[in-house]
Amino acid sequence: MEAEYRPDGGFFSDIGEEGYLSGFDLGPPEFDGNDLLVNDERRPAAPVYAPRPDMVLPDDIGELLDTSLLPSGLPGDATQKYFVEGHPNLLVRCNDGDDYDELATANAAASRMAQYDINVLPAKTLQHDGHNYTITEIIDGQQLDTYLQTLPVEQAAAIADTLHARLAMWLSTEVDEDRLAVSDVFGLYQYMYGIRPGETEARVWLVDLPLYACDETDYAFDLPHLTNAILEAERLLGVRLPASREALVCALDVIDDVQIPDGGATEKVLQALDTSIPIPYDAPEDTGPITLQTLRDAGYDV
Repeated sequence: MEAEYRPDGGFFSDIGEEGYLSGFDLGPPEFDGNDLLVNDERRPAAPVYAPRPDMVLPDDIGELLDTSLLPSGLPGDATQKYFVEGHPNLLVRCNDGDDYDELATANAAASRMAQYDINVLPAKTLQHDGHNYTITEIIDGQQLDTYLQTLPVEQAAAIADTLHARLAMWLSTEVDEDRLAVSDVFGLYQYMYGIRPGETEARVWLVDLPLYACDETDYAFDLPHLTNAILEAERLLGVRLPASREALVCALDVIDDVQIPDGGATEKVLQALDTSIPIPYDAPEDTGPITLQTLRDAGYDV
């Protein structure tokens, strides 16, 4: 079975007994997140990538924020979202509950995701008249988890597997190389498949923009979140995502590499991958092995 690297960052693959990305091999245990091993040939994780697009704002953006915001009715409780009268491609998020410096740092850190072929919407953070705003674009498309359910399972699985494998490579490499990453960007529902203004080709875009950056101190907390996102994608599609699982196991090595306090993350991640049972976010660190009763106590219907 052969896997062919596509310039847009995806992979084509025949379906074989080994899984939906036959020939997609993340390499030996010492894999550090920078390389892929495809058909015994080591290649960069993202040999061709497009930088995150720049966000160009109207010259009268201050006046527009004062006079032209329209409630969008879009879902999401973290921020209030507004359309802009006369500018159908703009979306304004009011982030008054968030620290402005953290917002700006997270927005900058998210730009590096493009180096792993993860498309992040262009965005600008600004302060105006005592309010914090993040201004971005509107994608013409569908939420990714909804879109994947319209595709043949092998195609949907390839998209989800490639995305989560790249998320694991991005997060582990940024932490390993002592750079800031961002949290809460792992769920399929946080992405859309569609076309951004001025383009003609549909792509997968991160649209639920992060509110804060993270470093190695958050890593053992973020890996269980990524684990649960992979398990949720598998549950949705009814297949395993082998490349994502292998990239996640490789990402656990970073805990030892940079001497991060584990907090039980390694054991919990490996157990979750073995059982396909999600990790309760609120499980105390000293509760021991995760059992069905632990999950029931945390509110899961199992």
